[in-house]
Amino acid sequence: MRKVLLSVFGLLINMVCVSSSSMYDSIFWDPQNPLFRNKSQSCSTGYMTLKVRLQSKVFFICPNTATVLQKTSSAPQSATMYENLWIAYDRSVFDQCNTSLSNTSKLLFGCNDPTALKYFPVVFAEFTADPNSLKFKDGKKYYFIGTSDGTQTHFNDPTGGHCNDTKNGIFMKIEVYVCKKSNLTHTGNVQLLQYN
Repeated sequence: MRKVLLSVFGLLINMVCVSSSSMYDSIFWDPQNPLFRNKSQSCSTGYMTLKVRLQSKVFFICPNTATVLQKTSSAPQSATMYENLWIAYDRSVFDQCNTSLSNTSKLLFGCNDPTALKYFPVVFAEFTADPNSLKFKDGKKYYFIGTSDGTQTHFNDPTGGHCNDTKNGIFMKIEVYVCKKSNLTHTGNVQLLQYN
């Protein structure tokens, strides 16, 4: 009887976690995305912030020739659509756009085929069955950066690139804050993608 009660209790907890999860707007991991463009008229720090709940999900979508994010007079150039996506747990990696500053930085995904629709889902899960999956803790910040300059020859670069491309006003980096469980008493969507 005790095992049955524990199993039912575990199932109920799992149902609560699933029911409170959210699917956030996809993020086009493309330097042409206006989210990554410097807003020169504001006093910004050049990066985006995102607040999420545990168990929520966001898709990072690679640049591709079929997706046009804003009106243009020319066709997208596939030669400049090679991007990478890193996760960093150390703020200095984020600030300096240098993944080699910490051995915990991890290459999550490579956008190496501009003619295909490729994406990478990130689930902000606290626990997973797969030991190689990403795990997140509430109340912590995580950092996503892109260190490629968009070309195939610099696709694997661990530093610089579009993460801090001041010449072109591009900052492909996002600071993600996983909200504390105790702060999730409301039922509204927590996503706040904003420019700092």
